[in-house]
Amino acid sequence: MPKHTDLTHQAFAAYSSRNFGYALSLLCKALYYWQPTDQPLSNATYNALYDAVEIAENLSIHLAIWESNAYTTEVIQTLKASLIDLKDVDWAEFNEQVELFKNLLEGAQIGFDFFKNNGLSLLEPNPILSFALTPKGAIELLKWTESPQVDALIVAFDACFKLEMKSLEQCEKEVQKALKAEDTERAEALLEFMMKQYPQSKKQAFLQLADLHFEVKAYQKATEAYMKTIVMGTPKESVRDNIRIACNALAAEAETSKEAARWRGVLINFF
Repeated sequence: MPKHTDLTHQAFAAYSSRNFGYALSLLCKALYYWQPTDQPLSNATYNALYDAVEIAENLSIHLAIWESNAYTTEVIQTLKASLIDLKDVDWAEFNEQVELFKNLLEGAQIGFDFFKNNGLSLLEPNPILSFALTPKGAIELLKWTESPQVDALIVAFDACFKLEMKSLEQCEKEVQKALKAEDTERAEALLEFMMKQYPQSKKQAFLQLADLHFEVKAYQKATEAYMKTIVMGTPKESVRDNIRIACNALAAEAETSKEAARWRGVLINFF
């Protein structure tokens, strides 16, 4: 059995088991082994290509993270129509359609991998983000809700696919721009991205993140970030006053005496 047909059969099995990410990965591998032809397709090859088109069509329609736009629909439906009627097919045109379909699947695979690598389910019916593919091979991210998590994901997406923030220095510049613009959500997202992408920046990033939370009186987050940066080597003396203010505020605002005692204990242990 040709490699591309075997892989497509495996993809169909994965798709039937609702393992959609793996199914798409297998389809991409299957199309890698596709060879352009000017001869009638064997039954095995025909069935494999048709199954691949059907799987892609269903994924683009039923998975909310993948936006089915005019480009996606045209690529899939054009190849599907050619497969339905191969009597007078122009093989050069047909091979080009398969190549476009292959590129579409590879783009979708990148989108799937981005979501999976960032802990987002492919099966979420109301996702916080989705992606769409364009004729130029680009991936567009669509934002459906406002939150620091979404902003952090967009920063990560831009860094991966829009070639922004290609260095730690560029990240730091973007953080300063966000702080000057008082865009605290973007600054927080950038700092979270820095810590993930550039582990060597964690000490400074946690310090900046703590200061950011402190400025907006998010004292619990500020205290936690200050403690982390201290563990990484930031001198206690440089953050002592802010931790004192934060812990005293948290103790004063605590809803229970036990919670208040916890924050006073943090302060006592710190000093």
